[in-house]
Amino acid sequence: MSLTVLSVSYPLARVSSSTAGGAEQILACLDRALVASGHTSLVIAPEGSDCAGTLIATPAIQKNLDEAAKASAWHAIREAIRSAICKYPVDVIHLHGIDFHEYLPSTNLPVVVTVHLPPGWYAEGALDSRPNTSFICVSHAQQRSSPVLQKMAQVIENGVDLACFDFRDSKQDYVLAMGRICPEKGFHLAMDAAKRSGLPLYLAGELYDYPSHREYFESEIVPRLNGRHKFLGAVGGDRKRDLLAGARCVVISSSAPETSSLVCMEALASGTPVVAFPVGALPELVDHGRTGFLVEGVAAMSAAIRDAAQLDPRACRREAEQRFSHTRMCNQYFDLYQTMRDYPQKTRSSSVRANTRQATLSVRILNQITDLEPLLEDWEHLRSCCPQATTFQRPEWLWPYMKFFPPSEPFLLEFRRGEKLVGLAPFLIYQQEGMRVLGLIGGGLSDYLDILVHPHHQQDVLRSLAVQLERCADKWDRIEFTDLPPHSPLLKLDQFMKADIGGHDICPVLELPRELSALGATVPAHKLRNLRNARRRLAREGSGSVDLATPQNAPAFLETMIQLHSTRWSTEGNPGVFADPMVRAFHRAVVPALAEAGVLRLYLLHLNGDPIASLYALFEAEVAYCYLQGYDPDHRVLSPGTHILGAGIEDAIREGKHRLDMLRGQEAYKYAWGAKDQSTLRLQISQPAARSRPRAA
Repeated sequence: MSLTVLSVSYPLARVSSSTAGGAEQILACLDRALVASGHTSLVIAPEGSDCAGTLIATPAIQKNLDEAAKASAWHAIREAIRSAICKYPVDVIHLHGIDFHEYLPSTNLPVVVTVHLPPGWYAEGALDSRPNTSFICVSHAQQRSSPVLQKMAQVIENGVDLACFDFRDSKQDYVLAMGRICPEKGFHLAMDAAKRSGLPLYLAGELYDYPSHREYFESEIVPRLNGRHKFLGAVGGDRKRDLLAGARCVVISSSAPETSSLVCMEALASGTPVVAFPVGALPELVDHGRTGFLVEGVAAMSAAIRDAAQLDPRACRREAEQRFSHTRMCNQYFDLYQTMRDYPQKTRSSSVRANTRQATLSVRILNQITDLEPLLEDWEHLRSCCPQATTFQRPEWLWPYMKFFPPSEPFLLEFRRGEKLVGLAPFLIYQQEGMRVLGLIGGGLSDYLDILVHPHHQQDVLRSLAVQLERCADKWDRIEFTDLPPHSPLLKLDQFMKADIGGHDICPVLELPRELSALGATVPAHKLRNLRNARRRLAREGSGSVDLATPQNAPAFLETMIQLHSTRWSTEGNPGVFADPMVRAFHRAVVPALAEAGVLRLYLLHLNGDPIASLYALFEAEVAYCYLQGYDPDHRVLSPGTHILGAGIEDAIREGKHRLDMLRGQEAYKYAWGAKDQSTLRLQISQPAARSRPRAA
C-alpha cells in the first residue's frame, strides 16, 4: 500500500540535492525516493526549493535572518502543516529542522523527527519523549552522546546516491574542503594544514548571511586566500563531482562533533580518501589507514595529506558501496513510515515520562493583582526555567508595574502541573473604541510583553490557554497581544485558534562578536573612529571615568540618570519619560531589585567628578538591553553618549552577550552603531474567528 509522507524542512534553508545543509540533502533524497517508489511525497519548504513530489511552499527566505524572520517562518509552517493535513490523506509527518518543536503539530498522526545536529544544540525540552513520535539519530556516536536519545531513539545512518558521483582512480595535487562556511567547520585549520603540506586547497561551500558566519569568513578565511588557496563558493552538479573525484583527499577539520558527514560519504563514493579530526561520527565513517586518516592537530593533518596519495581509491569506493548507499537509508525510513502508519502504538517512545508531566494540568483565574503576591517565589523560579524570557517578564519588573499602574480589570492565568507552576499569563481587559480588548500587562514601560511558559510544558499550557480564552469569550471582543518578542510562546496559539500575526514595532539589534578584537566586523569603521575620538577628547578635558552602579549606590545613580535624561530632553521641548511621577516611583522600586538580581547595568560617565552621561541597561541571558540614556547637553561636543554606549557594548562582549538590543525606536544613532531592524509582533484574534474554530481539547 502506498504512503503519503509530509516532510517539513528547516524554514530558513531551501531543499534541493545541491543545498549545503545535510538535513536538506537527506530530505531531498527521501523525497525523490518516495516518488520513484510510487508513494506520495509532500514537502513543506521555502519558496525556490526543488522537489520531486508536491512542494507546499512557505514564503521565500528573508535576507535579514533575525528572530522576527524565524517567528514569521514558524507561523507559516504551522499554517502549512494544518492546511496539508486537511487537504491530503497524510500517513506520517517527518520533521527535519533543529527548531521542529516550534511547529510540532497538535495531531494524532505519527511523527518522525530526525535529529540531524548535536543534541545539545536543540532547545531545552525539544527532545523529550512524545506519544506516537519516533526520534532518529543519524549515527551511533550521536546516539551515545545523549542519555535521552540512548533510551528512545533508533539509528538510521545517512546515505548518498552513489550514481551521482564519479569514481576516478588517478588523483590530482590539490586538497578539497567542503561545507557550510561557519566557525565550527574549522576550515582555517584545513587551510593551514594544506599550506604546510605544500598543496593548494580549494574551499567549496555556501556562505550564509549570519553575522557570525560573515565574521568568521572575513577574519579567518579571507586572510588565508592566495593564488593557491581558493574559495569557490557553493558548487554543485558536474563541478562538484569533478572536484570530489580529482582531489588527492578531502579534509574535514570540524571542531564541533559531526553527527554524520555527507561530505565524507561523497568523497569515498568518488574514490577519494578523507583526512579528518576524530570528532563525533567521523571515526565511524573513516577506516583509519585504509579509506583515510584520523588525526589530531594541524601538523598531523598536514602529514596525512601527503600520505593520502598512498591509499587505494578502489577501497574507498567499495566502502561507500557497502555502507553509505542512499537505497539502504531510504528503505529503513520507508519501513519505519509503514510501521508507524499501520501499528502506531508500537512506535511510541519507550522512555518514561517524569511524574510532573503525568500530573494533571490545572488552571486558576486570578482577578485581583494581590492574588499574585503569594506566587512571587514560584514566579521567579518559572522565569529562571525560560531561557528566552526578557527582563520585562521578571517579577522584579512586572510586580511593581502592577502596583504603580494597576489594571482596572486584571485577568491573570496560573497554570500548574501538580504543585509546580508551569505557566503564568498576566492579561488584562481594557476598553478601546467601545470594544473590550484582552491584552498583556506591562505596556508603555516594557519594550517586550509576553507570558511565561516552562519549555517542557509549552504545548499543554497553550492548549489549555486556548480553552480558557474560548470559555471566557463573553469577557472580550478582541484579543490583541502586542510587543511580542519573536520567540514568544503566544505566537504558537495559532495551532489552536485562528489568529492573525504581523509586525508591530521595531527594536534595532546589534549582533556582538565573541571577542572585542572582532568588534569591527559588526560596528562600522567610522563609528569606532568616533568612539576613539570621543575618548581622546574626554581625556584632553580632564579626568574621565565610566562607573557602574552597585546594589548599594544604584538608587543614587538612578537619581543622576533621571536628572541627565530629563535635562537632555528638555532642550528639545520634550519632558522625557521621567516627567511622570509614577514612572519615577516605578523605577525607584525596580532599580534596587534588578541590581540585587544581577541584571541591572546602570552606568555614569564622569568628567572631573561631575556626571555628564548615563546609560540604563539590562543584561539578561545572552542579550544586553539598552533601555534609556541621558547626557548633559553642555558637553555634547564630547560625544558623551557615544562614549558611554561604547563602554556598555564592550562590557556586554566581555560578559559573553550575543546581542545588544536597543529596544523600541528607530533613532539614527542606533543604526550608526550597525544595528539591524528586528520586529516585535502582534497577534490578534477576533471574536467571530475564535468561535469558528473547533474547541481545543
